[in-house]
Amino acid sequence: ELKYGLENNTLKTIQGLNVIRHLIKDKKLDHLFVLDPHSKILSSKISIVTSRLIVSSFRKDDFIVSKQYSNDKVSKDLASYCSFDDGVCSVDDLQFDSSWGSLVPLWFLQDKESVGVITIDSQIERSKIIDFGKNLYNFINLQNKRIGIILSCDFSHTHSKNNPIFPYNDYSKEFDDLLVKMF
Repeated sequence: ELKYGLENNTLKTIQGLNVIRHLIKDKKLDHLFVLDPHSKILSSKISIVTSRLIVSSFRKDDFIVSKQYSNDKVSKDLASYCSFDDGVCSVDDLQFDSSWGSLVPLWFLQDKESVGVITIDSQIERSKIIDFGKNLYNFINLQNKRIGIILSCDFSHTHSKNNPIFPYNDYSKEFDDLLVKMF
């Protein structure tokens, strides 16, 4: 595994995601939503992707990773359930190209999984995100389906001492620990 130059923390992440994959598979979900803060569709909007095909790709040099997922009616039903006056919109392209924020957690699922992507721009007012969360919770409870949610994030981006873009900060662990405790 180390022949690809993966850091120890990367290997731990992969192992953790494999555990999550088995937990998800054991639940036999009908649909899985990924909340992705990295895909930006409409600024200051929460975008519910209702496209029938979701494609996740990543390229580095000559190495390409690509996965495809179907998006069933659950995403469209959610978009209909939510109020567009509250900063929510629907994206119904023929194909939606998701970000690496969706690719990473979804990599550990099979292509046949029904997946919906919800993008949340960081500029959205906190109250609108909270309202959307309540709507999502209420919507899921009204469904006669097993629906899972993945919150894709690295909120602080400052965990690594070797990251040239986001300098290391001791508070990143404290922040993450607080989020885990909150959930």
